[in-house]
This record gives sequence, C-alpha cells and structure tokens, in this order.
Amino acid sequence: MASESVCRNTNLTSFAVGECAAAAPMLYGPHSTPSQTENGMQAPPAAYNVFRRKRKPALHCAVRQDRPVPTFVNGETWDFGGIATMTEPPPGFQPEAAHEAMRLTGYYLFHALQA
Repeated sequence: MASESVCRNTNLTSFAVGECAAAAPMLYGPHSTPSQTENGMQAPPAAYNVFRRKRKPALHCAVRQDRPVPTFVNGETWDFGGIATMTEPPPGFQPEAAHEAMRLTGYYLFHALQA
C-alpha cells in the first residue's frame, strides 16, 4: 500500500508509476482483487482513494486503492480528499453502492453529506 504522504500530492498529474499507483492517472493496472487470500482467509476490506471536485467540493469520486484512477480525475479539476475505509467511511459514502459501482464502472461518485 502506498504511503499517505505520497497520495496527498494534489498535483495528480505528477505521479509516476510506482508512486501511489492507485492515485496515478493510469489506464492500466490490476483490475480486481480476490475476495479470499491463497490460504482461504477472507481478504481485508477494500480501502478507497477519495477525490473532491474543486468547483463542487461536495462531489466526490472514490476509487479502490488497487484500481487505476479514471482519466477524468486529474489535478486540474480534482483534489485528493483522503482515504475511505469501511470502518471509517466519509459522510455520504455507501459501501455497498461503492462496491457495485466499482464492479460496473471502476469508480464511485457520491455527494458528501453535511454532518
């Protein structure tokens, strides 16, 4: 897993392959993670990189850390907003909807709810 300090780089276009690969604007990379490890144990829950739209900060795009970031998420229009986990999801993040959206599109868009 990439370090949080590297992922917090707000200039998303400057990431090189290998530096926070999940936040790099790549068109390639791993496309799925098995739900079980080789020894049959349940894999840990997915964590998501969350990006905020600069002009509409309530709009968020979440991408599993083991997936490439869609090309529309770039440093000109999006900021890195943090990491979402199933134990600490951000307001408005719905884990089941995120899982289904990742399966269908490779990203999950949601509005952050005001606390």
